[in-house]
Amino acid sequence: RLHLSNPIAESDFDAEMAACNAMLCFRVQSRGQQSHAMVRALSLGLPVVVNRASGWDYDAQTTIEDDDIKGGLMRVLTILASSEAAQLRASARAEFERAHHVDALMSMITDRHGIARSI
Repeated sequence: RLHLSNPIAESDFDAEMAACNAMLCFRVQSRGQQSHAMVRALSLGLPVVVNRASGWDYDAQTTIEDDDIKGGLMRVLTILASSEAAQLRASARAEFERAHHVDALMSMITDRHGIARSI
């Protein structure tokens, strides 16, 4: 079952996402910006299904080719209904820890600019 939701209040947003099995995030990357909703979903360990043109293909199992959205969605829905769903959740959370957690972001910034870190 596909449920499309547009929460009225910001305070409901995380609860709405946590109730889902996955999040769909189809966009075309044009300005190099990240989706705030995608990062929030990853932080919850929620698999994010993306199209190839979005540039956010962190997991091959959740990336759909732009010319086969229907087939790709069917493949991902089959995985989500199987025992492999836990692996997709773990992959989503690992991507958040790798690229979006504050410690990872600080490391990327300090390393890029040669700034010494102190703990």
